[in-house]
Amino acid sequence: KFNEEKVIYFENECIFKIKDDIKHDLFWWPETLITYNMDFSRDNVFENRLALYDLNANKQIPYQLSEVKKDASGRLLSSRLSFMTALGKGEKKSFKLVKEPPEPFESPIKITEEATNILVDNGVFAARLPHSQIYPVEVPGPIMGITVNNQNYGDSEVVLGKLKILEIVTTCLEFGSLFAEFQVEYIFD
Repeated sequence: KFNEEKVIYFENECIFKIKDDIKHDLFWWPETLITYNMDFSRDNVFENRLALYDLNANKQIPYQLSEVKKDASGRLLSSRLSFMTALGKGEKKSFKLVKEPPEPFESPIKITEEATNILVDNGVFAARLPHSQIYPVEVPGPIMGITVNNQNYGDSEVVLGKLKILEIVTTCLEFGSLFAEFQVEYIFD
């Protein structure tokens, strides 16, 4: 099926191979987030017992599991596996996910609670999100503003007309070594 996403089954280890077959000077991948749907149900593996190796560089690299599903004992059943890589013209790369404790990697993502917002910053790009609030007088947009190269842009707000918002609920859905994902929900009367 066209829209069906491929699932990769993990059994003891898993190797991912990517390559550039186009080999054209204008087509290459810059540093990009790569994500695979993983099924761990055929193995006995725990979230904190997986390491990802870049086989070309022969070293561990940071990765992030998201949308994690576990059984009652904490054993991984499924998740999405994400990591960053670039791919130059004609290049081939291999990565290996293995059952062993990972090296600690510090997340470049910093989440700061400020007076009127939550700042999500990766050192290059930052976004301001509204705090959860009940009966807001001024209704900020879901992304209140951004910062790029130390320049602030935007000061969004939602224009409601005759509608009333009872509550804004901001939830952190994912936070790890590569990315953070938030949901901003507006509840109307």
